Amino acid sequence: MNEKQLKSKFDFGPLATAMRNARKSEGWTQDKAAEKLGVQQKYYQRIETSGTDHHPSLDLFYKAVRLFHISVDEYFLSSRKPTASSNRRRLDALLDTMDEHELSCMESNARALLRLRETRKSKE
Repeated sequence: MNEKQLKSKFDFGPLATAMRNARKSEGWTQDKAAEKLGVQQKYYQRIETSGTDHHPSLDLFYKAVRLFHISVDEYFLSSRKPTASSNRRRLDALLDTMDEHELSCMESNARALLRLRETRKSKE
C-alpha cells in the first residue's frame, strides 16, 4: 500500500479538531502553536482547518500529539475504549505541574462539581 492509499484511509479531521480544541484550551494562537511545533503558521492552519485534506508528516503528528496531550487511541483504535481521553490527558499534564496546595484546591473544586451534578440529578 503506497502513502497516498494510506492517507486516503484515515480521516485526520477528528484529530485536527482535537488539535484545535487543545490549542484553544492552552490559550494559544495558531501562530504560537506553529512556533512550538517548528512549522510555518500557514502550514499549521491548513492542517488544523482542513484535516481531511492535509495530513501532517509523521514527525509533526508525533510532536503535535505530545504537545497537546492528545490520546490517539480514541482515533486509531475506535473499537477499543481509550485508556484516557485527550481532555483527561491535558488535565493530567496540568495537574502534574501543581504543588500540593494547588492540588488540594483542584480536589475541592472537583468534589464541588460532583455535588452540583448530584443536586441537578435529584431535581430532574
